[in-house]
Order: sequence, then structure tokens, then C-alpha cells
Amino acid sequence: TAKSHADAMKIMNAWRESTNGILIGTVRALPYLRDVNPHTSVIASFDTLLMLPDVFMQERLFDLLSFMREITVKRLVVQTRSPEQETLRMALAGDGLAFFKSEDERRKMFSYPPYGVPIKITLQGKQKDVMEHLEVLKERFAPHSVSVYPAFVSKIKGSFVAHALLQIPSSEWPNEVLEESLKNLPPVYRVEVGPESLL
Repeated sequence: TAKSHADAMKIMNAWRESTNGILIGTVRALPYLRDVNPHTSVIASFDTLLMLPDVFMQERLFDLLSFMREITVKRLVVQTRSPEQETLRMALAGDGLAFFKSEDERRKMFSYPPYGVPIKITLQGKQKDVMEHLEVLKERFAPHSVSVYPAFVSKIKGSFVAHALLQIPSSEWPNEVLEESLKNLPPVYRVEVGPESLL
């Protein structure tokens, strides 16, 4: 476990100097692998990443697979129950153009960027109160569609966390009326326009 960049470098140097060492890491270890070429690489629990409902997850998975494919000398193993999964297949084939077309169609269908602007409103507190307050936003922001759902990590220090999500077509943003409504929300609401994650 590396708590700092210096710790990570010590681990990387020890691994490089070993003749048969195994390096285990998360995606945070990837920047340290740019100038190494492992004989064999393994991506474990790929299906877990596929299940995360994140706008940019397919793109991140394609990047991860492409990167690991590029640096690995002999064998790249991907643990999955879905070997026919489209992103996996295209990344391992090195077909970036096919992935771009597929991802572009998916984003157009769901109004994801660049075709839509997601606005995530987060509230934290007692579960009943949080869900009631977020449900009220459906009427407040009509006629825009609002989805309400628990956060991926729905409990923080005993408080319940949930989100309300608006998907605004790019052609309708910026929207002065909507902006004013968002600004008038009490400060207990956290508003993110174009968030990195919808979780």
C-alpha cells in the first residue's frame, strides 16, 4: 500500500528489481506503469466496473484495456463473465474507430455529453427527509425530467446521501430560468453541472 508518491516509487523499484515479482494495484497504479513492460497483466473483476452507472465508464474501460494491451509484452488476461462485451472486444482488437462510433451513438441515445448536460443535485441527511425533498424537485424543475436515486455510497457518517439528476439537451443549455432555480436552492443542496460521475 502506498500512502505517497515516494512510497509508490519504492514499491515500483522493488518490483522492477525482482526476477519474479507480482505487482497488485488499482487504476491509481497505472501512471507508474508507463515505462515498464510486464510479461503478463491481469485485470480482475472487470464485470464490477461494467455495472457502475457512470456516464464515462465505457470510455474509461476502453482506455484501461487499451493501455494494458499496449504495455503488456505477452499475455493480457481479463476476468469476466461477458467476453463478448462490446467495449472489451473492441479494445482488445485495438479498434478505436468502432468504439468511438458505438460510444457516440450511446451518448446520443441517452443525452450524455456532448449531446446533453447532466445536472446532479446531491442532498444528505435522514433518508425519509432526503427522498421527500428530492422528490419535490421533480415538480420544481418541470417540464425537465428529474431522476431521484441513492448515491453509490449512500451512507456517510450515519447520514443518507441521494441525488436528483436532470438531463438537459445541449441545445437548451445554458438556460437562464433553470440556472436561477438552481441558484435559489438552499445551500444544503450540492449542485454539479456536468459532473465527473453520476454515482
